Amino acid sequence: MTKIRKFLLVILATIATLCLCLGIAACGGETKYDVSIKVVNTLGDEFIFTPDVNEISATYEYTGEDVGYYVESYNMPDHPKYGDIWLEPLQQGYDYISMHGVYTAPDGSTTDITANRVTNKIGRYAFNVYIGNDSESWYGRNMCLYITIV
Repeated sequence: MTKIRKFLLVILATIATLCLCLGIAACGGETKYDVSIKVVNTLGDEFIFTPDVNEISATYEYTGEDVGYYVESYNMPDHPKYGDIWLEPLQQGYDYISMHGVYTAPDGSTTDITANRVTNKIGRYAFNVYIGNDSESWYGRNMCLYITIV
């Protein structure tokens, strides 16, 4: 009788351990979310890349004024805690949002404007906003803001 009892206890302990391990594994995964990105310029214009928008275009009249562009904030619309608020982006790490710029002059020549991200000449500007898939918070995205100065 003690052998049967011992055998049943070993089986029960094995099942309990297996259930515990499966429960911990199921709870341990982090959830990623789609992300919206808000780019603004120094004129106060906002360009919001919602999860279903990857390109935005805008046209401005030439004034000669320097107009800067930068990522102001991000939002995770489906997140249970932060879905209704816009958060300031990190400047480094896995959740870093990068923004690169290229200016194309009317003659077709191009200039990298990533360092200053300013529009001030007639031509076309392309600002690539990129977030990697390495983030623990969101899915990676690649978006582009096209600005034309006429």
